Amino acid sequence: SSVLAKGSLLRYFSSSSSSGVLKIGDVLRQTRTFSNDDVSQYSKLSHDVNPLHFDSESARAAGFEDRLVHGLLVASLFPWIISSH
Repeated sequence: SSVLAKGSLLRYFSSSSSSGVLKIGDVLRQTRTFSNDDVSQYSKLSHDVNPLHFDSESARAAGFEDRLVHGLLVASLFPWIISSH
């Protein structure tokens, strides 16, 4: 079972420059499917046990479609995304 992100790995880089240097307005995208284990392990590390990450009903009651992946877990992908381009 997965949480939040679904789909296969996708890379996208858009730049008006052919120099390979990132510029304002460039877009970098990466999709990643986070597993229940990813969320559980990050929760143990961060001590963030907010029910929005584990309980679908709590997340829906707060106005979300389903459970949420921790924001910093998602942000941990940023260096990899940037360095891959």
